[in-house]
Parts: sequence; C-alpha cells; structure tokens
Amino acid sequence: MPNQPLLLLAALLGHGFAWAAVINRVHSQPWRCRTLKRWRDAIVAVNVVAPLLLVWWAYTDAAEPLRTVVFAALSLGLLTLLGAIVQHWTRAERAVAESRSTVLDLSDSVAIGDGPIVRLAGVPRNEVRQIDVAEKTLQLPRWPRDAAPLRVLHLTDWHFTGTPDRTFYGRAVEAANELDADLALFSGDLIDRMDLLPWIKPTLGQVKARHGRLFILGNHDWMQQPDAIRTAVADAGWDDVASQTRIVDVDGTRLEIGGSERPWMGTEPSFTSDAVRIGVMHTPDRFAWAVAEGCALAVAGHNHGGQVRLPGVGPLLSPARTGTRYASGVFERRGTVMHVGRGLGALHPLRIRCRPEITLLTLTAVPNDDASPGGLAARAERSPASA
Repeated sequence: MPNQPLLLLAALLGHGFAWAAVINRVHSQPWRCRTLKRWRDAIVAVNVVAPLLLVWWAYTDAAEPLRTVVFAALSLGLLTLLGAIVQHWTRAERAVAESRSTVLDLSDSVAIGDGPIVRLAGVPRNEVRQIDVAEKTLQLPRWPRDAAPLRVLHLTDWHFTGTPDRTFYGRAVEAANELDADLALFSGDLIDRMDLLPWIKPTLGQVKARHGRLFILGNHDWMQQPDAIRTAVADAGWDDVASQTRIVDVDGTRLEIGGSERPWMGTEPSFTSDAVRIGVMHTPDRFAWAVAEGCALAVAGHNHGGQVRLPGVGPLLSPARTGTRYASGVFERRGTVMHVGRGLGALHPLRIRCRPEITLLTLTAVPNDDASPGGLAARAERSPASA
C-alpha cells in the first residue's frame, strides 16, 4: 500500500478526533451518570483497542482493498480537526464593542481542597485557580435606543466538588461585587456534592446586584437533588426563572427574563410581554429557543470553554450537540446575542489555556450606522454564528 505510514497516521488521528466528536454528542443527552459512564467506558475501550488493531492490520497480509477503504474512512475523522481549526480562526464576536479582563490568580492563596479527582489539579500549567474577571460591552440589535446601558453579571457552572475549597468561591464573589452589577444571572450547575449545600449562602448568597438575582439549575444539579438545591438557592435570595418568566424593571427599562433547563428538566417558557427579553439557559444547544422567542440576550454555560484548548485549534471536547461551536464566547443569530461563559468550577479540576471566568456584560444598543435593516443583515452574514 503506497504511503502506508502516512495513511496509518491519518487513520489513527482521524479515529481519535472522530470519537472526541462522539463524546461531545453523548454528553449533550439527558442521561443519568450510570448511562454516561457506560458510554465513556465503551469509548475508552474502542480508543485503546482500535489503534492497536489498526497498527497490526497495517503490517499484515489483510485484504488490501478492504484495508484501504477502512483506513480512508477513519481518516475522514480528520475533518473534525480541520473544522475545529477553521472555526477557531474564523469566528468573530461581532456584537462585542469592547472587551477587557484581569486575572485573579489564587494559586498560592487558596487551598486546592478535597474533591474526588483532586490529583488533576496538580497537572503542570493547570489554571484551575486563576480567574478571568472579564468585562464585555455588547451591542444588541434588540436593545432599545432610549434605554440606559444595563450591567449584567453572568455567573455559571460553579460545580461545588470540594476542589478548589470554599475560599476560592468567596474570593470570586468579592471580585464579582466590585463589578457593580445591575442584574445577576446564574445559568446552572452549582452542586456536585450534596454535603456542600451549606456553601451556597456564604458564596452565591453574597453576590450583589441592584435590581435582582435570577437563576436556573443545570444537568449536574439534576443528577444530585435538584429540589433541595433549588430551595437552598432561593433561600439565599435568588429568584428562580426555570420554566417561567419574570418581569424586572431597571431604571425605566422593562425586562422579561425566562429560563430553560432543557433537556434535563422542565419546559421552555414563552415570553408574552413587549418587554426586552433575556433568556437564561444552561446549555447553548437551546440557542434556537432564545432566537425563536426574540430574546435580545441569551446567556448559557455548560461547556466550560472546553477546559483544555489546543494552540491554534481551540477546544476539542465540549458536551453539546453542536460540539465545540459554542464552547464559550459571544455569538449572534437573527438579532439575538448569546454569551456562553466558561464557568468557575468543574467536576474535573483541569483547565489548560482556559481559565475559569466571571463576566460583566454591559448591554447597549447597536450604533446608528449599523442599525438599519441592511446593516444588521450584513452583520448577520459576516458572523459565523448566524449560520
């Protein structure tokens, strides 16, 4: 077989990247831990056995035509890598007018804690205790021209596992409160250990926002005891918007804020007023719901930015039907702008080139020169997220 070593290398790489795409889709499903573990075990087995089989097959007398076909098919998995690279280099955050961030490095001042996979925190170059405190000014096509800018604190995916310890979250709250938010939104995944439920009041309960704090839960909360978690967050002073909407008035701007915990819990609410609409979702897979409801802003988490981002490639693992497309960042589709946060914690305490994040979003209107129908249409055509 001509160029056999190159074909073998392509097949091995394609095999790995193709299964990474499968893992992403599996973890987007509303399945319990036991089912997900079975899938993971099967995928790990395939990824151990298949490469050995490919190497053996490449240097035996197996039927040449069949071998070539199989190797070529596996090499198609390289399209996953190519797509990730193209996506990484072509995505533009068109709605972001201004962005800055500072790094709060707590590596030497916060204990790593006692979580179940604490050894991962010791991996070299791990940024699990370095927080990006980000501020982004967004220009929203659906933000009223006569409305004052709104400062929205977006928090997501805290994942109380014990790693890092509670002090880490307390310091994050101090940094968040310095951002002076009008409104705070939490988009799910708070608890991975029910014995850490008492952490909620001294951490999340201390977040400050002048006009309200609203939350939904995520799939990891669903895997624990969601009713108890929901009650604890409400007792800490947050308003639940899961499967419903609430009206909030902020300095003369009327907002309708609704939440979706789908596909794990509840329903997707319908917006009924003429107020400015904001959707709070756990997974960005629900972006279509926010677009259909005419939301000016949607916020989501779940994907953690991929947690490990390869130079020039970006993330390869992101538990969504859309794969890594919405791993983190700002996206726009048909006038709805979505912010996907990287989250503050994770079940697996590993972050390489993908720091934990808290974000202040300042919502403003689109400037006059971009506000015409033609200008907005051109902007949508330019944005890869609009496809």
